[in-house]
Amino acid sequence: MNNTNSAVTLLTIILGFLMLLSSSIFIVTEGEVSMVLRIGKFITENDNSPVMYRPGLHFKAPILDKVVKLSTKIQSINEQATRILTKEQKPVEVDYFVKWKIVDFEKFYKATIAASSSRPDLSNAVENQQAEYFLKNNVADALRSIFGAKNLHEIISGGRDNILHELRDKSSEGAQTFGIQVIDVRIKKLDYPREISTSVYQRMRTKRQQVANLYRANGEFAAEKIRSNADKEYRLIIADAEKEAAKTVALGEKQASEIYDQAYSQSKELYQLYRKLESYKKSLSEKDLLLIDPKSYSFFNEFIKLENKSSN
Repeated sequence: MNNTNSAVTLLTIILGFLMLLSSSIFIVTEGEVSMVLRIGKFITENDNSPVMYRPGLHFKAPILDKVVKLSTKIQSINEQATRILTKEQKPVEVDYFVKWKIVDFEKFYKATIAASSSRPDLSNAVENQQAEYFLKNNVADALRSIFGAKNLHEIISGGRDNILHELRDKSSEGAQTFGIQVIDVRIKKLDYPREISTSVYQRMRTKRQQVANLYRANGEFAAEKIRSNADKEYRLIIADAEKEAAKTVALGEKQASEIYDQAYSQSKELYQLYRKLESYKKSLSEKDLLLIDPKSYSFFNEFIKLENKSSN
């Protein structure tokens, strides 16, 4: 009986030791950081900042200490169809996402727990949903502030990079209260409610039409200028060609005249006879019927000479 009691006692002691040992060990995984609460207060360094336990195996006092684990990873929030009013009180629906991470773990822990309970208790677990809730409200407030200072035309016409830069700055200012750093804010989609979509699209179409008309006008002006220059060059080329042709013809006629003069000067009577025969040929044809007394006209004296020669 005594042996049985001793075995039970030993087993109890071993189990108690194992439970004590297991409650004294905690593991921090990659992408996490831990802080230890001892009787509701953080274990701190010499500068009163909480001790940060990085990934690895660590020890704590059982029962007295409680471990709080927080993520060091970049986290995302996707928000869809948030309705925002512009400067002229026209609604737009914005889809956006936020990239954020915790940079001040103590501030983040205290801010989220203090905001989620009327009586803060630092031994409670931290839920990222609470932080995301505050961050969504913070970004939504920044959106309302930025879009509320701009009219719809300014938002549509461009400057998206400036809007995003301003949105990131405003969101970061508010997020610092929770120990959060806003890394990036991006607008995924910007839609307009159905009641104003038609007017927006019509305005966009009109603007694109104006740009298209300007391009067409510039194109027609350039084409007309090209045609005018081509026509001018064409006329100059034709004029130069005609000028050169006239010079060539004149030179040819001059040379022909000199050749004729040299040829006909060797026998003036033959030349005169040749000219008269050419004139007869041109003035008298087979279809013509003329009754002319050759003796009355000196033009036909060659016929008279021929007649005299034939009678002799």
